[in-house]
Amino acid sequence: AVVSTQSTGGDGCHVRDLARTWFRDNPHRLTTVMVTERSYGEKLQEREEELLVERTATLSEQDEVRIKKEASELAAAQNSTQDLSCLPCITLSDVSSEPTHYPVERTNIHGVPVQIYTGPTNGVTYFRCLVTDTDMVDE
Repeated sequence: AVVSTQSTGGDGCHVRDLARTWFRDNPHRLTTVMVTERSYGEKLQEREEELLVERTATLSEQDEVRIKKEASELAAAQNSTQDLSCLPCITLSDVSSEPTHYPVERTNIHGVPVQIYTGPTNGVTYFRCLVTDTDMVDE
C-alpha cells in the first residue's frame, strides 16, 4: 500500500500507521483449528517398524554385531555420571561490575556512515544496522 506521507499527517509515523491499518485494526480474521489424527501413533509405529525391517534386511552379521556393540557403548556413556569438575566455573567475583568499553572506528562504506567496534568474539562477527526511510520517495 503506497500512501503519501502527507495523507498520514506527516507526523513521521507512516509505517506504524500502516501496520495499525492493515494488521491491528483490520476486522478480517482467519481461525485455524488443528485436529490430531487418532491413529497417528499407531501409523508412526508401523512405519518405523517397516523402516527397521527394510534397513536390517541388508545387514551382514558383522554389521549387526558392530551396531549392537556401539549401541551398548552409547547406552553406557549416556547412563554414566559425568565429571563436572572439568567444566569452567564462573562466580560473580570473576565478572567486573563496570562495563568494558571498546574503541569505535567511524568510517564510510559506499557513502554510508559505519561504526565498527572490535571486541574479543573468537572470530565471530556480529552485524547490527539501522535503516531509515528519510531518503525514500513518497511514491
